Amino acid sequence: MKDPKEYKELLTLFKAGLASGLISKEEVTTWADKIILKDEEPDIFFIELSLVNSNNDCISYLGNFLKSDSLANGKAILGLLYKRLVEGEELERIVRTMYNL
Repeated sequence: MKDPKEYKELLTLFKAGLASGLISKEEVTTWADKIILKDEEPDIFFIELSLVNSNNDCISYLGNFLKSDSLANGKAILGLLYKRLVEGEELERIVRTMYNL
């Protein structure tokens, strides 16, 4: 059984990414589903994360689990922003997202 605490940094990044629109709920769900499928007895955390209905519910669920405002890794967030830029997203929107973080 995988312990969700092992993924604290990634979960913090998911929370920040969801809040800023850099990561979709579907991406988080897909990640959780992969863990569920690989683990014989997945932790209930991953099952509940996979079943969360909306972005806001997902952010709340992650926030309740993390129980603190851990800062997401800045390099990882910049990497996500760079990926969006390379994929053709408007620079203005990327800068606005950075500002709102």
